[in-house]
Amino acid sequence: MKLHCFLFAAMLPVVFPVVAAAARTTQDATPEMRCVVFDEKDSSVCFVLDTALWQLRQAATVSVAGTFNFWDADAEGYRMSFDSGQWKLRLPVDSVDVPGNCGRPEYKFVADGKFLDVPDFVPQGWRFDNSQPCLVIPTDEKDAKAVASANKKASKIKNIIDFKLPDKRAMRQLCNFRLVPGTAYLYRSYHPFKASRPDNSTDVMRLRYVAGLSAEAGIASDICLSGDETDSLKSYEINRTEIFETIPDYYRAIMEKGDVLYLGADYAIPDYQVVYYKSDSDLFSRWVKDLVSFIIDEKHPVPMSIHCRLGTDRTGVFCAVIAAICGAEWEDIAKDYAESSEMGIGDYRDPLLLKYSLDKLVGCDVSEVEDLQSAIIRHFTENGILTADEITRLQDRLN
Repeated sequence: MKLHCFLFAAMLPVVFPVVAAAARTTQDATPEMRCVVFDEKDSSVCFVLDTALWQLRQAATVSVAGTFNFWDADAEGYRMSFDSGQWKLRLPVDSVDVPGNCGRPEYKFVADGKFLDVPDFVPQGWRFDNSQPCLVIPTDEKDAKAVASANKKASKIKNIIDFKLPDKRAMRQLCNFRLVPGTAYLYRSYHPFKASRPDNSTDVMRLRYVAGLSAEAGIASDICLSGDETDSLKSYEINRTEIFETIPDYYRAIMEKGDVLYLGADYAIPDYQVVYYKSDSDLFSRWVKDLVSFIIDEKHPVPMSIHCRLGTDRTGVFCAVIAAICGAEWEDIAKDYAESSEMGIGDYRDPLLLKYSLDKLVGCDVSEVEDLQSAIIRHFTENGILTADEITRLQDRLN
């Protein structure tokens, strides 16, 4: 999304009076209810917190924290000014052009150091009710409708009856389990034995099916992106029944043979902020180097699986990189990434978020580059991260 810059700028013929008029098409929302106003004249965006609407009477300080400042409540330059019952902050459009889970910039207001919850009066399209609700900066009315549509999927919690089990496709959807595009021997999935959504009754079946699908696929090696948690198995209660996390037999066999990679365990486990917003960093490069070294080491047999906790964020970015190296097109990579939202666990990720990471990695628009495979290989080889031989061995190993 070049709300990063060009879409945002191209769709900016919206000054305050125009926005106020257009707002009536969305639940009669005023700019104050939307909390953000665009100004075409100076390509800026103005955040607005109306104290009467927010019932915020005595705050000493109010600031904005979001994807564009790594959700730092104390980030310099994001303090708002008070004027006539409203807290306001004007920033250049380019400075907020960083997408969140919905694919658009996300933010919250912070009053006296405390993040404020998203009020009910904020209309759909300007809010995102993911697992952690936030405010959104859409590009225009049409984009707001797209956000509102995504929000319906984001807020939906599926029950086990929503999956057409025991249909194989439904099993894979439930478990976020499937082949990585461009490969024949690398599967991505939900964590094989850790419950990340124990309050959701589907997690019992999800873990059961992950084990079954992995065993059926013959998974012989595993890449874990969320650290070694084999010694922190827990129990939790669902419908008054105590459920215990257990390591499946197939996974114990892999562990005993030493065919598990806990990526970054001895220096830095992959995290959300780095994989999405710092993909051009030395740390991300080191992760990719270690990941590829494990895959091409013939001591570790294929097929392999790769996962974090949900199998969505860290897994999604690393799978996209591997897929691109192996020749998958952006359209197929984006489609695969979007599939994770079908788990129905109240978490949604727009492919525009993944695109931001890959754009930053290769220094160009991955949806428009003529040859994505060459672009991403060039990044790793010209920067001394991977050799041409390692690239070839990776491609051969996974196909």
